[in-house]
Amino acid sequence: MLHIMRTLQLFLVILLLQTTPVSGQRYMVTIPVTQQDPRIHVTLMYQEKNSAFGAMTQDYRITVKNNTSDKLKVHLEYEAVLTCGTQKKHPLGPLGDGITIAPSQTVGKPYATDGIGSAVRLTESACAKESWRVMGKEESGSTLYSMISSVSYRIISIENLSEKDRAAAELKRKKQEELLQKKKQDDELTQQRNAEGEHTVGTQKNVTSSTGVKSENAASAGLPQSDNASQDAVSGKVKVNGEYVQVFRSNGIPFIKRADGSVHQTTETGFTQISQAAGPVSGSGTTSPQEESRQVPDEQLKREETERVLAQLERDRLQQQAANRQLEEAVTGVTNQFAQAMMNDAREKERRYERDQLRREQRDAEAYKIVRQYEKWADQGDETAIAHMIQAQYLLSSGNPVEYMKNKRVTFGSQAATDGLINHFQQIITTTDHERAGNFLSSILYIAGGAGAYFLLNSLSADEPEAEGTDLGMKDVYLAGAYGVGGTLGLVGIISAARGFTARGRDYRNAVKELSLIKSNTDLTFGFTPAVFRHQQTNAVGFAFKVNF
Repeated sequence: MLHIMRTLQLFLVILLLQTTPVSGQRYMVTIPVTQQDPRIHVTLMYQEKNSAFGAMTQDYRITVKNNTSDKLKVHLEYEAVLTCGTQKKHPLGPLGDGITIAPSQTVGKPYATDGIGSAVRLTESACAKESWRVMGKEESGSTLYSMISSVSYRIISIENLSEKDRAAAELKRKKQEELLQKKKQDDELTQQRNAEGEHTVGTQKNVTSSTGVKSENAASAGLPQSDNASQDAVSGKVKVNGEYVQVFRSNGIPFIKRADGSVHQTTETGFTQISQAAGPVSGSGTTSPQEESRQVPDEQLKREETERVLAQLERDRLQQQAANRQLEEAVTGVTNQFAQAMMNDAREKERRYERDQLRREQRDAEAYKIVRQYEKWADQGDETAIAHMIQAQYLLSSGNPVEYMKNKRVTFGSQAATDGLINHFQQIITTTDHERAGNFLSSILYIAGGAGAYFLLNSLSADEPEAEGTDLGMKDVYLAGAYGVGGTLGLVGIISAARGFTARGRDYRNAVKELSLIKSNTDLTFGFTPAVFRHQQTNAVGFAFKVNF
């Protein structure tokens, strides 16, 4: 069972690798349209005609160019009116809500699909075949049709994004100026408050200095430094002239305590100012020098711990950002590869279209030169001119040499037209026969190769032992190859044989019929007509038969 599954997988992979050529679409023609807004230039194109052989399809497209130096958001829709009266409207844009166009940029391509909804393909189900317009015939004799009666477009809205961006930038600039002005005012107010605070502290320092004797006396008396002294609660620390100080009362007398532990008596005004700056007092009793020495390191430790946590968070953020960037780069790399492959394919199709278009224009120019020179003489039945005009019909992209040659053969009995028809139909017959023979030969070779591969790999598998357990041994590999390679080559051979049997299709049968009809009408025939004549010298009368061809 395992080797059968392996065989089926290999078989499916080989089938997926088979490719089928797809015939190209006919050239687009540009339709003149009224430009509804000077900011953009709209071009509409559609396939003027197409063959109904196999399946009838017809495309119509739009391109839009930005004529301004600003970025525009263009929202429009274009439509095709069909021969059966149906209107096929299609909005431009990947989501149908418009497309952003850079300055002087043109969106929409004349051939490749660009993913913005600039092209629509109609299938034969769009309209009943009875309503299709007949647009002549192509070289093979197939009738050409058109389901499209007219194409048009309608602008829904055009938004100037650059102007909108400029307005947003101006608004942002004004807001930034307002913020800067407000910050400047806040800074000036802060500086003013700091200046007032420094003035108050200076005054307090002077007061404290003037009462130094009292402070020393109080210190010598031991009132504030005594552990048994009655004290009020100690205020928080306030920075004065670069030094942290505290205030407290002892037996109702206000004191100020410096960072070095020294205590000085102060005034009620200084006590009030420092108390208000420090906020509500906390705790009771005096703060020991050991506690004061611990407070500063504790604050420093807290700051260091905060900085350490913030640094760790920043490192984690950077690591996550790097991981996200790697993931985005990996996804972007794969996406870019697919996008690049699609872009390369689109560019190659566009280059091929441009080359075909240039070749078509060159051939049309050469054909029109011949037409201008020989058309008048060909219309009078001149054989040389007819031969040149037949060549021009083959060169013209819109020419129909078969119909032209039939017309001249019927009108003037032109030998050049007759020979051209014979060569045309004979070439179809010869090419088809060669293709048919090649298909049959390929079929024989593929089937023989498939049979040979099958029997060879089968014989090799017979010499190999069975693998133990679920392991895949060489016997399974040979069997998978026998079924996969042999079956695939055999299938390709059968397909080639089927192509050989179906090669003589409608075009071939029509060519045989037309060639047979031409030859039957150009066979040499004889006829006799009785005639009376008179000899001029002897004046004798005679009777004879005239031979007619």
